[in-house]
Amino acid sequence: MITQLRKKLSGTLTHIFLVVSVLGLLGIFSLPMIVKQGAKPWALKINGRTIPQIIFEREVSIQTDRIAEIKNKYGQFADMLFQSMGMSTDPKALATDLLTKKTLLDDFACRNSIKIAHTYANQKVVDQPFAQQFLGDTVPPFLYDKDGSFQTMLVRVYLQKLGLSSDMFLSKVQESIERQIAIALVEHTMHIPLYEQNLFLLNQHGTKIIDYLVLDRKDFVEKAKKTVPSMQVLQQYFDEKNKTAQTYFVPEKRDVTVWTFEAGLYDETVTDDQLFSYYEKNKNKEFLEQQSQVTIRKIVYKEQPVNGPSIATLQEELAKKPALFAEYAKKYSQDEPSAKKGGLTDPLIYGASSSPLYKAAFALKEAGDVSPVISVDNSFVIVQLVKKEPKKYKSFETVKRDIALSIKKTLFKSHFGKQLRNILKDGIVDTNELQKLVKIHGGSKKIVKGITNTKKDDIAKTAFSIDKKNKGKVILHENQAQVVLLDNIEPTYLPEFNDVSDTVKNDWYELQGALALQKAYQEIQKDIANTSLSEIALRFNLPLKQVTFKGSEDKHAFKNVEKYGITYEDILSLEKKDSFCCSMTANTAFFAICTASELPKEHTDISAQEKESLERATKQLIIEGLIASLYRDAKIETNESLSIPLEDYMI
Repeated sequence: MITQLRKKLSGTLTHIFLVVSVLGLLGIFSLPMIVKQGAKPWALKINGRTIPQIIFEREVSIQTDRIAEIKNKYGQFADMLFQSMGMSTDPKALATDLLTKKTLLDDFACRNSIKIAHTYANQKVVDQPFAQQFLGDTVPPFLYDKDGSFQTMLVRVYLQKLGLSSDMFLSKVQESIERQIAIALVEHTMHIPLYEQNLFLLNQHGTKIIDYLVLDRKDFVEKAKKTVPSMQVLQQYFDEKNKTAQTYFVPEKRDVTVWTFEAGLYDETVTDDQLFSYYEKNKNKEFLEQQSQVTIRKIVYKEQPVNGPSIATLQEELAKKPALFAEYAKKYSQDEPSAKKGGLTDPLIYGASSSPLYKAAFALKEAGDVSPVISVDNSFVIVQLVKKEPKKYKSFETVKRDIALSIKKTLFKSHFGKQLRNILKDGIVDTNELQKLVKIHGGSKKIVKGITNTKKDDIAKTAFSIDKKNKGKVILHENQAQVVLLDNIEPTYLPEFNDVSDTVKNDWYELQGALALQKAYQEIQKDIANTSLSEIALRFNLPLKQVTFKGSEDKHAFKNVEKYGITYEDILSLEKKDSFCCSMTANTAFFAICTASELPKEHTDISAQEKESLERATKQLIIEGLIASLYRDAKIETNESLSIPLEDYMI
């Protein structure tokens, strides 16, 4: 357990909190509700429980917005964060994983007879403090007014959007409470012994002195070279390598003649009508200067204000009196940056997000129009259109020359390519017609010899796609066309052993060195528990090196050893005096032993913050282990034909 914890807690506590905050944004630590029954089509079936498409679509939408939020928050470091946590940036994959985990936990609670009364769920769903603390993902806080009562209209519309009846919704509340009870019971099995706390402190803050030994394959190769193998041994090695991998075969080589024709030498006339027609047809794809955008004001409710109207009441009033929007945004909106500006936001670019906020904003027609209440990532929002700006395009005159070049390239590929293909009949080149074409349009000739199939350029690929000598093929590019004529084929052959014996001998030495390194590594692995590293160093006549690590963030010390294939987790595993680790790469074998480990006096006691982090990581490991075990026995079906449209979750 402690080794796993060290991997999760390696690095500073700042890194831990950063990762936890990102996971929180993605909802990994939350348990949003899942509908067990619902309208078809279905998205997932897990142990007989069905996830309807509407719930899956909503979760995809939530994950899409959360991914965008993380990318917005962490900018260029967002992808690195996702990668370091091994997390997907595909919202469908995240939604599938999240809903599957929650359904498995529901099933676990059911199979372990964790059951609460329906009346208890009914009592708790109207208990606003309880709901806000324990049911936040199942029961949004905006469904309560300032007095703690349900806002009937919003509850009705919210459930209608999810396709739930009130009884089904209450069942989901019941499942959510049961699920959390199950998780709490599992987490209560956690116990962190004092020695594990001390090891955690030692890895975070302690000083470790580590002796290490490095065996290099080059040394073993040089030692092997002191032995001269017989010609019979080398011949046998030569035969074996050719039989298994054709190591010493000389690959097939081909010689070609390449005629190149440049597009600029082939005159094509383009009319003004053609130019303008191209412009109109491709203006959205090639000549868009600025996408359409809207400027809006918004009022955001993250929770029902104590002394303020409900979001529904506010929307009804603003729909009648839109001129009050800026004033009410300053007074009631809970999005501080925009509230200060009367709800005004930066312009929204069309297509930049699939968020309901964008959809609502672009659905408004005239300046001053007010949207219905919309649900945006657990907040309720009202939007007012300030102004709408249409798309802007580059002017026809500024792109006219580029269009002409583009059309000429297309015509060149079409017309000139057709002429070149006419020269090739059944792959045979009509050399007289080719010379006529060269005379009219120009063309450069180049002879390329010794092409192998390992090259990936167009000439090589084309050369090896021609089946016989004196045949050819045409390659068409945007700016040029090429005729490739196959002149000669030098087939694959196996050279005589005597011609490559020196190469064979060097390869044999390399193999002996690699085998000797592997043997030494295995022997030392067996001996290191009972033999000092200094004795092993003497045996191989190698220097014993030393490095000092001061805390888990000593990057300078780690750089001294990481080149030998040692990992950060390997260093963390050297948790106390006489603990050791080994690693091996193709070129080196690395052995390390902790000779001293000391904790500074100022870090002899674990802080409350560190203990909380250790407990949180331990609980997470326990739940991950539980879910992994549930996955192993689960029967999971995915509706592969399901298409996920971009939903507009307006209320």
